[in-house]
Amino acid sequence: MKNKQLLNQFKTQLYDLTTKDGFMPYRDCGVARITAGYVFQVIYIEEHSFGEKITIEIVSRPLYYPTDMLVLTPGNRLFKFAAKGQTDRWWDCSSLEKVRESFTEISGLITRYAIPFFDKTGSGKEIIKSRRRNIIGRSRFGKRVNWGTTERDLFETGHLFLWERDFKAARKYINQAYELFYMENTQWAKDTAGECLRILALIEKGPVFSATYLERTAENSRRTLALNNMAVYED
Repeated sequence: MKNKQLLNQFKTQLYDLTTKDGFMPYRDCGVARITAGYVFQVIYIEEHSFGEKITIEIVSRPLYYPTDMLVLTPGNRLFKFAAKGQTDRWWDCSSLEKVRESFTEISGLITRYAIPFFDKTGSGKEIIKSRRRNIIGRSRFGKRVNWGTTERDLFETGHLFLWERDFKAARKYINQAYELFYMENTQWAKDTAGECLRILALIEKGPVFSATYLERTAENSRRTLALNNMAVYED
């Protein structure tokens, strides 16, 4: 957006809406919080490349997932989340009146969908529970959430179980991720396949080694995402 004054007006309204839930301004691109379960949760404002429009991304990402940049998974665009993954929307912010109209709709969606999503994914246990399918094959969020590519999802799910000290499940998911990464031709995939083997070796060495790995990964994520000054939100 070219009109930063209008964009700042929207940001102020977003902060006023979410501050009671522990969110604070983040990187001039939205609001964020860190849960007691060490999950980074962000409402991210994405500006359209052409025109005075924005869309909103909602992300709930454990800090113990390896992170070298702001990754917008697990999560989704807000309107797409509300529409069960079927459609998307950009909101008009070309005037103060349009900002107010757009924020009225966005704030309703945040209250109805984003905050409950965040509250149900604030820890590793809660994320695992939200992904578990019921007797008819449905999970809590269904198609609302984008969990990333299959191999990345397996890799990160392995970290979830490792954090929760379910080493058998962690080994299973990391192994599956390794097999997929190994088959790819990109250097990043090959490097991540090697990382899978390193994590599997740490699991075999014992809980202290995997715990140290997760702690260091989380510390690195905080540095990478510029979160060192952000306090943990205690609900």
